[in-house]
Amino acid sequence: MQLRAGSTAVLIALAIIAPALPTLALLPPNTPCEQLLMNITTTERVVDGHKFGIFDYDAEQLADVLDDVSSVPGQDAVVYCPVRTLQGVAMLRIANPPGGGPVGVALVNEPGLERDEVNRLLKEAREPLGIAARERLRALLLSHPGDDHGRPILLADIPNFGLSPADVGIDHATIFASRSVAGALGRVRLLSSTPPEVPRFSAILGYPRNESDLAAMFPDPSQRAPLSAWNTDSSKFTDVAREHNVRLVDLEPKREHVTAADVLAPLAEADGIVFVVAHAHGCRVRLPGGDSISVSPHDISSLRLIKSPFGVVRICDGHDVGFGHAFLEAGASGVWINRGPITADQANKEVDAFLTEMNRRRPVIDAIRTVEAKYKRTRTGSLLLTQKSEYHREDGTAAISAGRVND
Repeated sequence: MQLRAGSTAVLIALAIIAPALPTLALLPPNTPCEQLLMNITTTERVVDGHKFGIFDYDAEQLADVLDDVSSVPGQDAVVYCPVRTLQGVAMLRIANPPGGGPVGVALVNEPGLERDEVNRLLKEAREPLGIAARERLRALLLSHPGDDHGRPILLADIPNFGLSPADVGIDHATIFASRSVAGALGRVRLLSSTPPEVPRFSAILGYPRNESDLAAMFPDPSQRAPLSAWNTDSSKFTDVAREHNVRLVDLEPKREHVTAADVLAPLAEADGIVFVVAHAHGCRVRLPGGDSISVSPHDISSLRLIKSPFGVVRICDGHDVGFGHAFLEAGASGVWINRGPITADQANKEVDAFLTEMNRRRPVIDAIRTVEAKYKRTRTGSLLLTQKSEYHREDGTAAISAGRVND
C-alpha cells in the first residue's frame, strides 16, 4: 500500500442488520445458509472495466460508503472496501480526488478469494506468528493498491469479516471504533491530541485473592492457574498502580450487602479507568471480596462517567460479553480492550506501558502505538472502541475502527 510516515489507517466494519428476504436467484449447489438468507440476489456493477455481480447487501452498504465519502469532500480520505461478488471477494479503493471532483472507485485485487478462505486466513493472521497469513491476505486483497502516501487510509469491512489493518500486513495500525468516515477521522484527531494535563486513573482489579474467588471465576479446575500465581500477578499490578499514581479501588466489603454500584461508584469522577479482570463468568465478571459481589455490563452502563474518561479493559479469558460497549454507554471517550485470551502478566505489562506514556502526556493513539510496538501480540490482539454500534461481534470487530501507520 506504500504506507509511509504520516499515513493513517482506519477500519470501518459496518454494523450488520439482516435485510428483508429477496427473491430467489440461481445459486451453486450446497450454498451456505448465510448466502441463502442474505446473498441470493446480486447487483451488477462495472469497476475499472470489470463487470461484477455484487451481493445485494454488500452493494447497499457500498452505496452508503460512497455517499459517506462524497459527504466529506474536504477530507482527503481513501477507503478500501472488500465486497462479496459471484467471482469471489473484490477489494475496491474509493477516494476523493485531491483536486475535487467525483469520487473515484478502482479495483485493487484479482477477485477469486472465497469467504471461507478469508475467514481461515484471518484466524491464522491473528496469531502472533501469523506473518505468512497476513502476507497472503495482503497479496490476495491488496495486490495493486494506489499510492496513498500522506493520506488517511480507511478500511471498510462491509462483509463483516472482522478485518483489521494489521490482518493484511499493515503494521503499527491501531484499531478503534466509529460509525462513519467523518466520525473515524474526527476520532483520529481527538485521540491524537495531547491531553492538557496528566490524567488520574482509577482501577478495578479482578484477580482471585483466595480459593473461593478462584473457584467462582474458574469452575473448571483444569482451567485454574495456582492461586500463588494470581497472588504474584496481583502484587505486580498493585506495584504498577502505585508507580503511576493510580487509585486502586478497594473491593473488600466494608459493610454487609455491598453492591455493584458501591464497587463502581469511585469510577464516576475518574479521568481514566483501568478495568482488569481474570474471567467473564457467563454474563458477569466476578470480583474479589466475596461471592455476593459481581459486576455485569449492565451495571457498568448504568454509571455516569462525568469526565468522559478513557478506559483500558483487559479480560484475561478473552470473552468480552459487552463490557467495552458498556463503558462507552456510560460515557467513556474510548475503550482499549483485548481481543482473545491474554495472560495476567501480559495484561499487567500492557497497562504499565500505557500508563507510562500517559504520564508523559502522550496522546492516547501514540501511547497505544508505543505499547503495540513493544509487544507484537498487542497489535492484533486489541481493539480500541470509540463508538457503540448496534450490532457487534463478541470480540468487538463489527464496529468502525481506525489507526495511524508509521511506515
